Amino acid sequence: RPSASSSRGRLGTSRCFNPSQAETPISLDEAPRLRKWKTDVPQSKYLRDLAGPAGSGSAQEASNDDGKPLTLCAVDMGTNSFHMVIVKADAGGNVVVVEQMKEEVRILGGAGSFNVILEDKEAEAISVLKRIQNIAVSKACDAVRLVGTSAVREARNGNAFLRHVQKETGLEVEVISGQEEARLVYLGAMQAVPIRDKDVLVVDIGGGSTEILYGQRGKPAFAISLQLGHLRLFEQCIGPLAEDGHIPAERIQECRSTVQLVLNETGIKEDLEGLVGGRMSEHIDVAVGCSGTIERVGAMVSAMNAGRE
Repeated sequence: RPSASSSRGRLGTSRCFNPSQAETPISLDEAPRLRKWKTDVPQSKYLRDLAGPAGSGSAQEASNDDGKPLTLCAVDMGTNSFHMVIVKADAGGNVVVVEQMKEEVRILGGAGSFNVILEDKEAEAISVLKRIQNIAVSKACDAVRLVGTSAVREARNGNAFLRHVQKETGLEVEVISGQEEARLVYLGAMQAVPIRDKDVLVVDIGGGSTEILYGQRGKPAFAISLQLGHLRLFEQCIGPLAEDGHIPAERIQECRSTVQLVLNETGIKEDLEGLVGGRMSEHIDVAVGCSGTIERVGAMVSAMNAGRE
């Protein structure tokens, strides 16, 4: 398969978006400034099955032969936590959440390198997956899909971890690229907030990576995955805390400098402005932040604003 990644800077990136992976394929004739990026992960058959007619976003095949809704289980194996959601999905694209679960695992570590799945964390992860498996069985799920993201993609022992998971649980994990991860975040955001008819910037800050996507009226136009997850930055820039929990100002500045360096070296701003033909601020109707990190930052900003008032 063709490679999709190019590493830049000491944290690197996974770059950029392949139009063939869009919810609806993007015509390069309609968007002549759009770069056609390669990807290392083909569009999942599960997503093709659930995509429906081009542009509709419906789950046309999400039903049994008798027309009854399917019960589907999806698991996101993140760097910081594992998320499970079970839904009832019908042929019209309607989904109803019937069960959710979130477990903090933090599977990645490695004394500054942050690229090893630790033995004790592997055992914990397998235990969590067995609980998820039991829940899926109890809910009579028709299909279970597990995806591994930044941690499994980048861990030196990622393949061994996947073999152990399959041996212990019988479950197969689909490791997705950073581009595919960003695309799925965008599809999820469109299910949660009314942005399908808007030009939107979506940012998802995870434990191991941050995904940034620019979508135009329901179609992904640009996506990039950066190794700027909050756990990774803490491990590489902040390190062990003092007993009082104080973080020296120089470490905070190192973290800021690292983020700025990666953003500058990847040229995100220039790429996006080249795509839209102008300043990004004039081409974004709304910005959407995903993940617990974004929620916590929002809570901090609200608290700071309340204090000023």
